[in-house]
Amino acid sequence: MTDFRTASFALAAMAISVVTGQPGRAVAQAGRMPMGKVRPDKPPVTSAVDITGKWKCTSSTLVDGLTIAHGGKVDYAPGGGSVELAMLRLSKDSAVLDYKFASSGTWKITGKRLCETLGSVKIEAANKAAATAPGQQILGGLLATYNGMIASGKATCFEIVRFDTNGMALQSIDDKSLMTTCSR
Repeated sequence: MTDFRTASFALAAMAISVVTGQPGRAVAQAGRMPMGKVRPDKPPVTSAVDITGKWKCTSSTLVDGLTIAHGGKVDYAPGGGSVELAMLRLSKDSAVLDYKFASSGTWKITGKRLCETLGSVKIEAANKAAATAPGQQILGGLLATYNGMIASGKATCFEIVRFDTNGMALQSIDDKSLMTTCSR
């Protein structure tokens, strides 16, 4: 599950302007996803065998009044490949832009960190608002940002803060306030 938030924050100000028609500014701090206390159900994962398989993952954050939500399915293959099919939603007030998101890449476990490297990405409009000229402008910005991530080859890493046979909670290494929850 690619750290869509990292790419999305760079475009948040533009999206706020497009969605609301008012100038927006991205803020460095994002709202926390409500999870309560996160405690390990067992020691953190240290083996790729524990992660291998299909997961349903969701996350949401708030940037200057713009809600950025992401949810979908991730398949972590035994050989270290991954495929993700998800929906990305940008919303503020009554304006909603939905995008279909598909990616593939590689993953590995190092200690209690899950690191992913993006190999390819496809994003397309999923509702009428996203298909408008302003929505397509945001789409172009998202694609450019993700293509930059692919070109850099830099991995996005998450600390596995909770894991059991039914689910896991991942905390972004780059922004500790960002959490993703996944279930089998």
